Amino acid sequence: MDHFDQIMPLNSSATEVAGFITALHLNQTNTIKDMLCEIQNALEQQIRSSGHNLFVDRFAEYNVIFEQLQECGWDNVHFISPDFHELHLKAVDESSREHILKVWIPDKFPNEGPKFECDLPQEFQYRWLPDDSLHNMFFVFQETLNMFAEFWNNMDELDKNTWILEPETTSRKDCKRRIALAPGVSLLLVVNPVMPTAIPTCHYLGPERIVEPVRAKFNKNIHK
Repeated sequence: MDHFDQIMPLNSSATEVAGFITALHLNQTNTIKDMLCEIQNALEQQIRSSGHNLFVDRFAEYNVIFEQLQECGWDNVHFISPDFHELHLKAVDESSREHILKVWIPDKFPNEGPKFECDLPQEFQYRWLPDDSLHNMFFVFQETLNMFAEFWNNMDELDKNTWILEPETTSRKDCKRRIALAPGVSLLLVVNPVMPTAIPTCHYLGPERIVEPVRAKFNKNIHK
């Protein structure tokens, strides 16, 4: 696989991945699934050759992760760290925007729930229950994206059709935009991600003598 290092980064020697399989061998795989199967096979060989409980425990841990990634779908796996303790799952919303759910796997997984992080305008909340799975969490994440589809559509329109001063680099969690209106005058918009079509909070920035007529015109036309 030409770009497998995006899924499984190499260590500093660039000869081993996760300490037991060579980069050369992984380069011969064609898909993410093939790569993970190769790693699983290598673990089985280590167990047979060493017989140490350490490898048995590690194999059991990795096997649980493999099975849960299988449920999520390999096409949705964006990144796996060498120690398998950090995973990135990729979801695509109805407007073809990509969103990454970063997951950190604890040592006692799946009995202990993972930590997670994502780029949403509101905190993503998920309560890990007994016998829970990454697939369930990923499904809830995908459903949550639908809640913000209209918000992101509106923000994309703002970014496309106005001169955005701040933030210089936007992210999917940003609810604010500072827009240039005239020399020395700008408008800070704060959009409610849950009610994106509601009138946003507006703060005019600049000399009052210039801002006042702009504000008055906006207030006059706001309900038209």
